[in-house]
Amino acid sequence: MDGNRKTTGNTKLEIARTCLKLLESMPADKITVRSITSACHVSRQTFYYHFQDIYEVFEFILEYRFREVEKKCISMDHPRDAVRCMLQTGLENRVMVNQINSMQNGQRVWLATVTAIARMLRNIIEAKQPDLLKKQGEDADLIFEFFAGGIYGYMSRKLATGEYDVDRLTGQLCRIMFE
Repeated sequence: MDGNRKTTGNTKLEIARTCLKLLESMPADKITVRSITSACHVSRQTFYYHFQDIYEVFEFILEYRFREVEKKCISMDHPRDAVRCMLQTGLENRVMVNQINSMQNGQRVWLATVTAIARMLRNIIEAKQPDLLKKQGEDADLIFEFFAGGIYGYMSRKLATGEYDVDRLTGQLCRIMFE
């Protein structure tokens, strides 16, 4: 294959990276397919080959990042460290979190975020505290969705006000989840 041509997987990632780069300089609601394709040097047809719309790009970015963070968190020895890792990621991505929360029609992206947090929590608990997961039984899905929505809402509010304290929130969540 020609070294200058982008492969399908690389093109999808490049579109996502370009969208992230644009988020650094403009509100999420102002990012368009045209702005991404122009900055990424791909055609609209190529964009739509990989994504249905702009919201699917944001969902892809979140899913990609959450999968990376999840692997890192699960590799940690102690559940507290895994929870802290997850919360630290929120702080490191505060610009993106604030951007997502300010999107006028961002319900899909919000739902994708909460779903990814719930999955990450479940996988952390499954890896670090499997007995706790078994104890919850059929209520586990509700508990993880509830926690995920609460964590994301609380985190978003604290990030917006500049009061986000990773260590304090880690301690509070671990007391609620593990004690």
